Amino acid sequence: MQTSCLKTEIFDLVMAFYVLHFFEDIEAVFKRVHELLNSDGLFILETACLGEHNKIVTGLFRLLGLIGFTPLINILTHRQLEQALEKAGFLLIQKTKFSNSNSEYTLIARKITHQQ
Repeated sequence: MQTSCLKTEIFDLVMAFYVLHFFEDIEAVFKRVHELLNSDGLFILETACLGEHNKIVTGLFRLLGLIGFTPLINILTHRQLEQALEKAGFLLIQKTKFSNSNSEYTLIARKITHQQ
């Protein structure tokens, strides 16, 4: 994804639902979202965390992506998402589970600025 296509506007809220697992460099995505948010901005996200499944399932997803049956998918875990959010300058303020799946949570994070 070419993030330079977005203008230098500042937003109060950025939402990303079921798209983050398609990005190879999740830390770069979170860094760009951080840049686009105002000082109290919120980032609400939910994505498939296929790394929560067993190794056979994740291996099958990788294989299907490599041979072209599915898009290439970043096999993420919730812990990886939370660590990447923190590294990009976010504070996780809520983690909510809306489904029975162990791989789906909605995360709500607030931008942290150095002035706070």
